[in-house]
Amino acid sequence: MMVKPKPTKPQQQAQTGLLLPLDEAMSTLKQMQSRLTAHSSQFDKILQAIQDTKSSLEQGIDFVSQDVGVLRADQHKLTDRVQDAETTLYTVKPTVDELQTQMKQLNTEVMTLHRTMEDAEGRS
Repeated sequence: MMVKPKPTKPQQQAQTGLLLPLDEAMSTLKQMQSRLTAHSSQFDKILQAIQDTKSSLEQGIDFVSQDVGVLRADQHKLTDRVQDAETTLYTVKPTVDELQTQMKQLNTEVMTLHRTMEDAEGRS
């Protein structure tokens, strides 16, 4: 049976010296992993906020687009009404002008009749 010799001090230091940096490296890696997990969670929250904002903006754009469509339809209706009013005005204006001329003639005739009646009363 063979007996293993006991390690000497430099061998012990070399073995434990290697273990210590590995422990430190593992500890550092675990800390980094913990930080990455925390950052990942923060990034997920930021990404969710960005997606929510995008969704809200898209809904806002849809509402504005619908409103613009309604406003354009209203504008077309109003334009049609203005055109109808202009057509009516151009149709009615000659009639109004003619009526004004007839009123002037009637007024002249009434004045003539009035004078004639005054003259007739003056003779009687």
